[in-house]
Amino acid sequence: MSRDTTSARRRRKLSRRLQGAPQRPPVLTKSPTQKYQRLFSPELYGLKAINDPISGLRRLLTDPNSIVVAVKGTCRHNGHENAIASYGVYFAEDAYHLNENGIVPFPSPQTSQYAGLFAMIKALDRVHQLIIGGENLGQVVVKTDSQYLARGMKEWILKWSRNGYRNFRGKPVVNGRAFKYLHEKMMLLEQEYGILVGFCEVQKKDNERAGRLAREAFY
Repeated sequence: MSRDTTSARRRRKLSRRLQGAPQRPPVLTKSPTQKYQRLFSPELYGLKAINDPISGLRRLLTDPNSIVVAVKGTCRHNGHENAIASYGVYFAEDAYHLNENGIVPFPSPQTSQYAGLFAMIKALDRVHQLIIGGENLGQVVVKTDSQYLARGMKEWILKWSRNGYRNFRGKPVVNGRAFKYLHEKMMLLEQEYGILVGFCEVQKKDNERAGRLAREAFY
């Protein structure tokens, strides 16, 4: 059987599996106070992801225009002067051109919290790479075990952006510049490209692929 025939059969099979996907909700869900929500809804989309044999990306079973990306930041000697942080970004087993890891460059903060933000920055860079390459995206699901990253981008960012990235004491938010950069990048995806970015908090054990990449960066 020819390679072209095999690819065509895989495409048809994937299409059948993705039939009946629910309609995507509005890209930006606004409350009466104009708050933006970046919440991935398992109730609407489910949690099952499959490997797309054509692109090599992982997609939600119910949404053929989605991709799932896992991010992880870690730090050795966290909180000490000799701390060194690393990050991992995992799209899929065969997405060698997109999976990424490395050491968080100095003079950036060498903490596990900042490393998670840096991993997210790198993930969004890859998403933009996919868009420029012609990938038709409607939804990006970010899998993370970092409550700091997920809730920061879903909830806290709303107040920070209004307050000039200052906390209730009037002092600059820790890692405020990184949060501001991420917020602006995500607003570009949401408003200019119509791509929903949603965060899905998982247990550490369920984010092992990205975690492994982050640990491997130390060697």
